[in-house]
Formats: sequence, structure tokens, C-alpha cells
Amino acid sequence: MNFRISLKFLGIIYIIVGISMLLPIGFGIVFKETAAYSLVAAMAVSITAGLALLIPFYKTTEEVFRKEGYFIVTFAWAGAALLGCLPFIFAGSLPNPVDAYFEAISGFTTTGSTVITDLTQIPRCILLWRSQAQWLGGMGIIVLVVALFSFFGTGGKSMFHSEAPGVYRTGIRPRIQDTAQKLWLIYVAITIVETFLLMAGGLSFYEALLHSFSTMATGGFSSHNESIAFFNSAYVDWVIIVFMFLAGTNFGLYYYMLITRKVDIFAKDFEWKFYAAAMLICTALITVALYFVKYYDSLETIRHAAFQVVSITTTTGFCTQDFDQWPQFVRLLLIVLMFAGGCTGSTGGGMKMFRVIVVYKYLSQQIYKMFHPTAILSLRVGDHTVEKGIRDQVLGFFGLAIMLFTGITLFVTCFGIDIETSFSATAATLWNIGPGLNRVGAVQNFAWLPVPVKVMLSFAMLAGRLELYTVLVLFSPRFWRT
Repeated sequence: MNFRISLKFLGIIYIIVGISMLLPIGFGIVFKETAAYSLVAAMAVSITAGLALLIPFYKTTEEVFRKEGYFIVTFAWAGAALLGCLPFIFAGSLPNPVDAYFEAISGFTTTGSTVITDLTQIPRCILLWRSQAQWLGGMGIIVLVVALFSFFGTGGKSMFHSEAPGVYRTGIRPRIQDTAQKLWLIYVAITIVETFLLMAGGLSFYEALLHSFSTMATGGFSSHNESIAFFNSAYVDWVIIVFMFLAGTNFGLYYYMLITRKVDIFAKDFEWKFYAAAMLICTALITVALYFVKYYDSLETIRHAAFQVVSITTTTGFCTQDFDQWPQFVRLLLIVLMFAGGCTGSTGGGMKMFRVIVVYKYLSQQIYKMFHPTAILSLRVGDHTVEKGIRDQVLGFFGLAIMLFTGITLFVTCFGIDIETSFSATAATLWNIGPGLNRVGAVQNFAWLPVPVKVMLSFAMLAGRLELYTVLVLFSPRFWRT
């Protein structure tokens, strides 16, 4: 492990985290909120910490290999959350460090689970900071740093891959900096478009920007206790539905469309078609289920069903209704969608649609081989053959995910928490969704959980956002031996 080059890059990342606080500081000054000074203090600490790591190793030019990439990515996110929690502490919004870290890691990992019980008591600049943290984490801190600096060399690709696995499955060029720049350009452009559309629906610039940050990051933080239900607007709901869907799409497809001018790339991508079909089918099922129990009138039923399906599938976590009060079938279906998640290379969490497809096809082949044992089959997703290495990685991911999910759920139940809450709290954090069911449901929060549970769920959020392997590899003794 080359700690010199690793600490150098961590220093750069922490400095960028500090500089990014300028936007909420500006809003705090405009709103005349004293919490702006808390953000200034947090920015000073972040930049100082970054410089302390950067300056001693500034002239270090060694290559960043895969091992260093895993180390940098994990501690970049863990450290960013540590620095990102300082505004909550300094402003007195969340004086408990565990709660502050939980909120910050929930932001950077785009989870959206919260320990804040009343958002109306939190300064607006602090609320903007936590949504901006989601936005930074959505496309990825490392991707941003690689986009800004050219001296990473081939190590940039290693870190890029560690933070955003699968993002370059389609149409990514060898120049990793060019790729990172274009991905962030697309991300910023779509965010700007959504901001203007929400302003057209009557939201202020502050509200529109804050919710666009959370939407594009598929994070789900809002400035209102009622989440999106506060606006009581069909227009706002449908705008956010569309942009949640866009955020749950593989950004590699947008990249490919940008460089080739071929719009039909979406129609040719099997994962995207599966993703869109799953949304439509589940929306139809939930609409029928809600219609027959007479929860809403016809048009409202379609809107609320579509909103919650897209919000949960993309792991955004926004709410327009308390879906914990919906029929049991609907609640269970939403849990299933939590596990599935968005597309590979999207800002969404979950296992990802591509992995779900691969596992389904693999199991289908194994059943076929039961009565055709000599058959030689290739595993294909759309027009592409899935190589054995990728297949094994996907199957390993599923096995690891089940083990980790089971272990965390058992840990949570040790504190006397009911099974439904424990199960859904683990799903909500490990798959970066936000709300769960029962005591952590749509109109509840995580504030009441014991400190050890909050610490464990904070780890779950980090592991889930970095897709398990990147974080868990650091717990292997072999990783540190050479």
C-alpha cells in the first residue's frame, strides 16, 4: 500500500469538499442566517485537513494502483461525511456527533434516511448543504476529482471504476478524464433543466435547486417534513417522476448518445428496456390495488402509484403519500423494488437491474441443464454475451449482499426492534433508499434508533453506495500484507 500517494489524493478530495460549501454559505448570507458562519467554520476545517494531507506529499508522483484506488475511494467517502457533518454540529442542528455523521453519510451516499425530526427547525442553508452533499455523491466525488485534474494517469481509471462500477459499460472512451468531464456535464445540465421546470411550477429558486439536487442524486432529502407532498401539485409530482426516472438510467447511455448523436441507444439497451418495463408493470399493479380499495380517485391513483414506484425503484425515497398505510401486497412489492434498484451506472442504489437480469438468466440456464446436462449455453443480455468473469462477479455480489443484509438485520433485531422495522431499515440503508416500513416508514425517521444501530446503518450506507466489494476488501488481512 502506497500511503503517500493515497494521502495526497485524499487531501485534494477534502479540499474540494470544503470549497463546495461556498454555495450554501452564499444562500445563508442571502437569508441572513447565522448558520452560514457554521458552514464557514466547517469549510475552514475541511480545507485545513486537506492541506495537512496534501502538502507533505505534494511532490509524490507514484502510480495509483487498484489497491490504492480502493483505499482512496473508501476513505474519501468516509472522510467527506466526517467533514460534511461539521455544519450540523457547529450550527447546533444535530449536536450529537453520531446523529450528525449519520445525516452526512446518508447525504453523500444518496440514501436519504434522516435523524432530523423537524426540518422546519433547521436553517435553510444547512438543508441546502445536505441536499448538495447528495448531489456531489450522486455522480461521485472521485469522478468529479478525476474530471478536474489530469495527473491521475491510469490510476484515475482504477478509482473511477471503484467508485462507479459499471458506469462505463456502454460507450466509454479510453480517456478517463474526458469521460468524467462529460458525465458531470450531463449531470449538471439535467439538474439545471429540472430546476427551471420546478420553478415554472411555482417553487422558489432555492426550493427548486434543493429538490433538483436530491432528485438527480436519487437521494430524497427535502426541505419539508411532508417531503414532496408539501407542494400538493400534480405538475411538481410529474416533473420529479420524470427526472427520477432519468437519474435511474445508466449515464453511460447519455454519454454514448452525446458522442454518437444516436438516440436509439436506449431502445437497443436491454437493461434500460427491462428497467422501463418494470416501472410500468409495477405502476399498473399498484394502481389496480389502490383503486380497488378506493384510496384515491382514478387520476390521483395513477400519479401516486407512479411516483412511489419510480421513487423506490430508483432509490430516491421521496414521498407524496404514506405508503406504509397501503395494502400489504403493495408494501411487499415496494420492498422487492428496493432490492432491484436502478440501472447500472445510474445515481441510484440497489442491486441494479443488470445484476437482476444476469442472475435470472443464469438460474434459467441451470434449470434448463437439469434436463439437458450436455448443453453448452452462453449467457446473453440483449445482444451482448456476459463473460464468465462478469457473471461470477455478479453471483458473488448477490451472495455477499445476502450475507451482509442478513447479518445487519440480525444485529438490528438484537436491540429489541421488530423484524419488519429491522428488515426494512437495513434494506433502506444498504440499498441507499431512505425510508423503510413501520417505525422507519415514509412519515417516520431514524432518530429513535440506539447509537450502535445508527453506527451499523451508517456503515451499511457506505458499503451499499460503493457496491460492497470496495469497502469490504479493506477488512481482508491479505489486502494490507503487500
